[in-house]
Amino acid sequence: LAQSVPDGRRRRTLLDGVDLTVDAGELVALMGRSGSGKTTLLRIAAGLDRPERGMPVIDGEHLWVLSANELADLRRSSVGYVEQRWNLLDSLTVAENVSLPLELDGTRRRDALREAMAALEDVGIAELARQFPSELSGGEQQRAAIARALVGSRHLLIADEPTGALDALTAEAVMRLVRRRCDEQGAAALLATHDPAVAGWADRVLYLRDGLLADRSAQGLS
Repeated sequence: LAQSVPDGRRRRTLLDGVDLTVDAGELVALMGRSGSGKTTLLRIAAGLDRPERGMPVIDGEHLWVLSANELADLRRSSVGYVEQRWNLLDSLTVAENVSLPLELDGTRRRDALREAMAALEDVGIAELARQFPSELSGGEQQRAAIARALVGSRHLLIADEPTGALDALTAEAVMRLVRRRCDEQGAAALLATHDPAVAGWADRVLYLRDGLLADRSAQGLS
């Protein structure tokens, strides 16, 4: 994968021939300085942004040969994505936010809400199910976004600083959930983080610098 961004009169390279595979059941942590391109790589991997060169693949599907509807269907059914800004819908309750991907994928509302409640229970905010995002703290909103990403049976979890607004105990509980999803359900997970404690849950730790990936797993970061 290759990607650059405007930087004055020139373009700055964020990804320079990055080649990354995350296998089923594997948790990969992506580290690097702010501005190094971690978010760019995650968005390309999730099919949200198109790279200048290269072709992301999910479940054997080459993303950019799909129609817009096919791509949206694949992301909704197979990818759980947690953005730094969480992207919750203010007009929906917390439970409705979490159940929405399932309902859009054809699950009956009652069943979708039941699964949403189980996901909210897992992240410790089931009591907030009927509240709206604006009524939640930043950490609570982050946990709601994580519940939305974990609900259902998605094959790939991509998260950008998933524990950034959480205290240490809650962050550990969230990472235990992600680890269990990988170990017990065979999901693949790619997480961008600045936190060595989060990276410690990973099977591999990769460091993005100057557009290239280096494996730091053997250097004490995992």
